[in-house]
Amino acid sequence: MEEDSAVRCLVEYEDRPIGYIQFYEIEEEKRLAYGYLETTDKIFGTDQFIGETAYWDKGFGKQLVTSMRDYLKSDHKADRVIMDPQQWNIRAINCYERCGFTKVKELPVRELHVHLPNPHRGDDHDLRSKLILRDHSTRKLINFYL
Repeated sequence: MEEDSAVRCLVEYEDRPIGYIQFYEIEEEKRLAYGYLETTDKIFGTDQFIGETAYWDKGFGKQLVTSMRDYLKSDHKADRVIMDPQQWNIRAINCYERCGFTKVKELPVRELHVHLPNPHRGDDHDLRSKLILRDHSTRKLINFYL
């Protein structure tokens, strides 16, 4: 079994687990798919969620994303931070855009999806493609810990 290089983190608030985040340096295969093969930039990707709905719409997602972005830029010397959310996940995309990320391109889905009913999005979501977002922030922000 091949090991990946993702660093996985539980997100806690007041000693309660409320979400998850992982980060990883983008390897050559993904650089090609994302259109970054020609650059020597140090690029990191992140995947995250706030799983406890009681913590939605309270700024935790924005705090999590900006903190990780700043951490990757300062401690790992990332030149770029990218994400590839599902297009149906408007809540997440809105959060990422508020954090300074912009839509760059549409990607075909290259992963296995299992469809489970979800009362928060209905059954008409589009699993055919994902968006790639790139951080365009040049400001240095303070790291926050949830």
